Amino acid sequence: MSRTTHDAIVVTYWDESQLKLAHQKAIELGLPVSDLVASSYNGHHSFLIAPDGSKDGWEPSDRFEAIRADWKDWVIHQLPHLQWVHVSYDEEYSAQLVDYAHPPEDDVDE
Repeated sequence: MSRTTHDAIVVTYWDESQLKLAHQKAIELGLPVSDLVASSYNGHHSFLIAPDGSKDGWEPSDRFEAIRADWKDWVIHQLPHLQWVHVSYDEEYSAQLVDYAHPPEDDVDE
């Protein structure tokens, strides 16, 4: 019996125009995406790339894994200051941090 692993990406940023570009790219790629949500303070906005719902090893799961990777690669190169986190959790109540935005190389202190 296969299990389902839920992969989700939460994206947050203060510059709504850049966030909208990342949101639109996720939609173009066919990812399940929430609307933009405004934070209560400080003008940040967020959106969720929701889990695809497919069981591990099934074709949709593998396809969406590749699409999420394409989205992350695009964001890293096009919107390097965007903040995001990719988490994974499963039916056995385990969770892990899969990936997250790192500061752009020009922002790293020497």
